[in-house]
Amino acid sequence: MTTFDERLRALSWARDLLRDLAADESMRQDVRELAAWRLNSYPQPTEIENRLQDLQGFALLLSVRSIERTRALLDDLSAQGAAELTVRVQRIARHFPECREMSSAIRSPNDARAWAAMYLDRPPGRMGLLRLARPEPTSVASRCRRRQRRDALRRLRSALQRLQRDSSVPVMARSEAHRLLLAMPSNRQLGRRLQDMTIRDVNEGFQALQRACQLLEAIVEGTFPAGLRQQTAAQRLCLHLPCGEWFPINSIATAHRQAWVDALFLKQSYRIDKRTRRILGILAGALNVPDDFDDPLPDDVLSAFGCD
Repeated sequence: MTTFDERLRALSWARDLLRDLAADESMRQDVRELAAWRLNSYPQPTEIENRLQDLQGFALLLSVRSIERTRALLDDLSAQGAAELTVRVQRIARHFPECREMSSAIRSPNDARAWAAMYLDRPPGRMGLLRLARPEPTSVASRCRRRQRRDALRRLRSALQRLQRDSSVPVMARSEAHRLLLAMPSNRQLGRRLQDMTIRDVNEGFQALQRACQLLEAIVEGTFPAGLRQQTAAQRLCLHLPCGEWFPINSIATAHRQAWVDALFLKQSYRIDKRTRRILGILAGALNVPDDFDDPLPDDVLSAFGCD
């Protein structure tokens, strides 16, 4: 059984192999170019040592995809029977993730984060990599902030449409924008705070909103190169949108649906449970109305207030 340390060492050895292949003039030109291409998006040594916790959003997704494609390159080198590389490749492949293990990890940044938490973390989910079922409590937002959040969520669709039409944006970002436009909640549903949606639609809507926020963050951070106009528009929206890592990794349960919706729109949830009401001992009985409350006041009290 492969341990966590062996997995990390295999990822580091694979990076060294890619570097050596790209610099080896005795290798075929296509292998050298392919190794150099994989090396561009492969995680850095410090990122591997930190179990990919420093990577977020589409930067993490691109790194995980590079790991998955590096595995395919290792399989090709083994199949070609290169004698000088066979031992080294087999040593790395023994503890390197299999392609079948990563087929679901390369679908979205959310899936990439879940894979990294389960495959590289010890124990799985430490340091908050796996989200809690309920959103973290936040301070009460002002009316201005709630309006800005609502307007930013409504403008998200038009921002994705501009990204989809911009030919200067990478193809992966444009195709992602196209998929998100089909899955995102409509502006009418956002205006109604997702109240007319089933729990399944709410989960799909949250996943689409998360990936849309992560896509804009990738534009701002330069993970996906874009023009100044796209970067400025994405940066303005990101100021009032939730962070991509804020959204839950797991599906939202029906019992926690309203809490997540209220947190998304910066609305404070009020819930009073009468069964948990407690009265301090010093106040016990202080609010009880006495039986003689409506009886006439004593004469000395009336005299003291000059009512006689």
